[in-house]
This record gives sequence, structure tokens and C-alpha cells, in this order.
Amino acid sequence: MENKQRRGNDVENLYDLGDGSGTRFWDDVWLGDTPLKIKFPYIYSIVADPGKTVSQLWSSDGWRIDLRRSLGAEELVEWEQLLADLANVHLSTDRDRMRWKLTKSGQFTTKSLYREMTFGGIRDIKMQELWKTPVPLKIKIFVWLMLKGRIQAAHRLKKMKWNGDPLCKFCGAEEDVDHLMFKCAPARFLWCCFRDVFHWDHVPSSRREFMNILMTMGDDRAIIFLHVISAGIWAIWLVRNDWVFNNKLLSNICHLPHKAVSFLIQWRGLLPEKLKVEVDGLKDSLLASIRASGPN
Repeated sequence: MENKQRRGNDVENLYDLGDGSGTRFWDDVWLGDTPLKIKFPYIYSIVADPGKTVSQLWSSDGWRIDLRRSLGAEELVEWEQLLADLANVHLSTDRDRMRWKLTKSGQFTTKSLYREMTFGGIRDIKMQELWKTPVPLKIKIFVWLMLKGRIQAAHRLKKMKWNGDPLCKFCGAEEDVDHLMFKCAPARFLWCCFRDVFHWDHVPSSRREFMNILMTMGDDRAIIFLHVISAGIWAIWLVRNDWVFNNKLLSNICHLPHKAVSFLIQWRGLLPEKLKVEVDGLKDSLLASIRASGPN
């Protein structure tokens, strides 16, 4: 039986589940609209091997999900719901196949993504500079989704009937996209560093304020800006997920901008030669801002 499901952080694609060998059971979106690790956080926290694929957990006798300990009350409720959701899943002998939703052929094209790209309901020419920015494709897609408010922050997951904690792990406030990416203390600290680097007169506190800054830039400047800022946005997301899913607490707030710097170093090879010197200078300015902010 072929099950067509959405996969990824709301990325516009469809996933045809075949034999389950190419789909990670807990991490990929293959059953419903969210990863199972988010829908069933209590069970996920005690699974013995969270990296298994769907096929590795399936047998002719049913699902084989090994847990590290016995179930508590909250975990038992999740377990029963998980088994109910899995009851109608059937694998085939075909390979798993991912298809792009925005084209009839199912093949990804940047043109189809351009057409879909909007901000506030209106196509924004400046947003198209994102697709010219020399960062990995998954980063471009994530930043685009973030600016559209479509990443899986707790506030959005709650609307999708997620039973996890809707509050920010860092400060206890309601975690919507603007809070997570701009207003919470760790993110705010990173944006203050970026303010020093780009010589802004204020720190953006929302996606709209971010777009207002972007709209003032020429095309080449916007690409450089997005290259650097994307490293920070991705760093915020990974640090947040480390805490939410792996209980890895950010021990020093300076580690967040340092993580952004590490991405800039990794992505340097993607830059055209004419931009490397300027981006290197911005990276050095970011490091100087971190050093001036306190011990790291």
C-alpha cells in the first residue's frame, strides 16, 4: 500500500512510503504532519535506538520498538496512541520515494520554489535574493520557511494537536517563531552581535523588522547579509533543538554566535572569490563583538 505523506519541516514535498528502508521512523515526517519524535516526545525520550528506519522497526509480527525502561503513565497514553496511528501502515517491496509537490513531474526545481515564495501574501523580490545566497540548499529552505512563520516552533505545533510543552525551553514564554528567532534572550544576544557587525541602529525583534532591514539593501549587499544571517538563524534552530530533544543546555550564551561563526567557516567554499574578503571581514567583526560581550 502506498502512503503519501508530507516530509520535512513543512517543505513542499510528498513522500511515497514503500519498503520503509529510506525513511527514519522518528525523525522524518511520514505519518501525519510532524515527526513522530515531536508528536510522541515521552516515548521518544526512552527509545533504545532513535536512529532506526521504518523498515528496521517493522516485522511480519508487527512493530518492534525497543524501549530503555518500562512505561510510565504519560508514556503509556502516548504508546497506545502511537500503536493506533501505526495500525494502518503497510509496507511494500518498492523503494521509498520523495516527490516535490510544486511540480507535476514531482521533481524539484528552483523555479517552482520561486513561484511559491511569498511574504505576507505578496511576492517579495528581495526574498528571491535568498536563493542566490551561497549557503546549502537546506539552509535556504529553512530560512525561507522561518520568514513565512512555518517552522515547527511550539506555538505552531500546538495548533497541530502536539501534546508537548508550548513554552520556550529557554525562558518559559510562549514559543512562536518571532519569539524563538528574535525575542528570546539567546537569540537577542546573537542579534545584538549582528547589530554591531552591520552597524544597525536597533535590533530586529520580528520577521517583519528583519524584512524591513533587508529591503533597504542592494542586491549584492543583500546576498552577503543573508549569507551571514543564515548562519545565525541556523545556529539558533540547532541550539534550540539540542535542548528540546537532547536535553543539551546552552552553557554559555557566547556559544551561540560562535556556532554561527563555525557555519560561516564551513560555507566559505561556497562563496565566489569576490565576496570572500568581505564576508571574512564580517566574520572577524562578529568574533570581535563576541569577545567584547563577555567570557567565551
